Amino acid sequence: MEKQGQGIGKIEVKKKLGDTLMESGLLTKDQLRTALLEQMKTGKRLGDQLLDLKLVSESQLAYCLASQAGILFVDPTAIQIPPELFQMIPEDLAKRHLAVPLQIKEDKLMVAMVDPLDYESIADLRFHTSIDIMPVVAARREILETIDQSYHLTASIEQVLRSAEKELGASVQIIPDQFDFMFAEETGLVEEGNRMELLDRLVNYIMTKAIKLCASDIHIEPGKSRVWVRYRIDGILKDDLRLPKGVQYQLLSKIKLLSKLKTSERKVAQDGAVRVMLGQEPYDLRVSIMPGVQGEKVTIQIMDQSKLGYDFDQLGFSTSDIRTIQQLLKKRKGLVLATGPTGTGKTTTLYRLIKDFKAKGNSVTTIEDPVEYSVDGINQIQVDSDGGMGYAATLKALLRQDPNVILIGEIRDLETAEIALRTAMSGYLVFSSLPTTDAISAISLLINLGVPRYLVATTVTGIIGQRLIRVLCPQCKGVAPLKQDPASQPSPLESSILKAQGCKECNYIGYKGRTGIFEVVPFSTELRNMITSGATEDEIRAHVVAEGTHTIYDDGMEKIKEGLTTLEEVHRVIETEDIPKTHCPQCQHLIQMEYLICPFCGTASPYVCASCGKPQQKEWAICPYCRHHKTEPRATPPAKGTTAATRTISFK
Repeated sequence: MEKQGQGIGKIEVKKKLGDTLMESGLLTKDQLRTALLEQMKTGKRLGDQLLDLKLVSESQLAYCLASQAGILFVDPTAIQIPPELFQMIPEDLAKRHLAVPLQIKEDKLMVAMVDPLDYESIADLRFHTSIDIMPVVAARREILETIDQSYHLTASIEQVLRSAEKELGASVQIIPDQFDFMFAEETGLVEEGNRMELLDRLVNYIMTKAIKLCASDIHIEPGKSRVWVRYRIDGILKDDLRLPKGVQYQLLSKIKLLSKLKTSERKVAQDGAVRVMLGQEPYDLRVSIMPGVQGEKVTIQIMDQSKLGYDFDQLGFSTSDIRTIQQLLKKRKGLVLATGPTGTGKTTTLYRLIKDFKAKGNSVTTIEDPVEYSVDGINQIQVDSDGGMGYAATLKALLRQDPNVILIGEIRDLETAEIALRTAMSGYLVFSSLPTTDAISAISLLINLGVPRYLVATTVTGIIGQRLIRVLCPQCKGVAPLKQDPASQPSPLESSILKAQGCKECNYIGYKGRTGIFEVVPFSTELRNMITSGATEDEIRAHVVAEGTHTIYDDGMEKIKEGLTTLEEVHRVIETEDIPKTHCPQCQHLIQMEYLICPFCGTASPYVCASCGKPQQKEWAICPYCRHHKTEPRATPPAKGTTAATRTISFK
């Protein structure tokens, strides 16, 4: 219970420390007696004596001191402390009294102390700060760690940057019109010259390295005692910097300042943006800030403008898929969808689809949330859901603007879906995306949203499903030998099966860069009839494969044949449930259940009917589709120099 006396917070102690420790089960009566006898010889405080005898830990002692005094117990290493508070209590004073400032609350300075009952220290702190002190308890180790991190912050960052900047070379430049210096007054950074310069170097290093490593995202994650900087490279998060906790507040303030966000707001999510230049290349950075238990987490998405210049083959489309897409783009109306999980390159694909229209006398408009790429010659609209201009409302208004081609960032609800489809039906060419696992799933999603089947069947002209896979490093990729039976058919992939090894060029990962794997489904008359008549997703999928569509998995297998990637990478990217597969009984490679033969060793599959070719369950004795008995022999592909009739295999 707190009492006021001469401007210093007085604390009424209800129990002795020894009694509190025993009640907590941390100390026995005999141990307390031993400590008290030793204390009579040394004259130390009981807490210090208990620590010397190793009867309790620092954290246990601090917690019981807080409980004894009825005040708060804290861990200062886990608290984001405003840097200006460290100017109120100089380092020598903090070390002398083992105290660190935490925050100003109710016109009092909250200070974490090892001993909240040390009234002389509290009085000295009040004298130097000219403000009443509100003591709270913290363990000695955490206080010393906070002092070391916070008062030596400049030296700590300098040490990190000194070694990190050597191999970096040129750094990014913030484009001036994105920087508004008036916001700097809120951060308290302007007056701290050396530290401000150091923060500039730190932010530049983080952004520059991310761009040079071709990272798609930067993650700045607060921990209990450190701040971690990680980069997402080719879809995988990689650790880079481990910064002292004390840099968190100022680093975030600097990033908020550059992104034109409110530096004083720390309890709500914020989104911003900044444009930088590296050499002659511009990069748009989308900044997302999210509050958490350990402080605010920052994620910066790097939008590489150079990708907009890629052609279809550079994105990874096969020759046959490019021909199909070119046929889709010749249509003057209809809806074309790009599908795939978040982060699979759908926006890049959509922008490539509309690229040629802007040079052909068309009015091209995009509706996005947010606008990801800034492109000359295209009208780009940022939706404002809070202001009543969401996707659906914006699309309705856009139709009065005489557009020819419309790109909708994503279809998220029934209203947007119906307006997009009816717009396409009315004579506009519309492009959009859906977050589904493959192309055929997009049909089911639209129908499940409530879109009538006839509207989907008559308006959608084609769907592109996609993923991004890592590409093998050209400097170090090596051959992965196949283990196969000498009597079996040679693998169709043969020596083109490669593996990731790792070298300096790829940071010893084995992969460098990514490419797309795709499936392009044009809407034929038969497919439209199946959708209208209520065919299932599996039936539709089987039909489009029969029509000649290569699935995402098939395209991945082609990339393996071309020596671009590995089987492990294809399986990592495509979810297990999306590939009905099993192990080949001969070479143990994973194969799709629908395969008639293993593409690796040529062995006939026991999971497909030898008569009708439909999928089978291994325990079935008779095919339920054609009544074929599994015990009957089945022909396998002929070996070299033989005919199909001379090589057979039976189901087991």
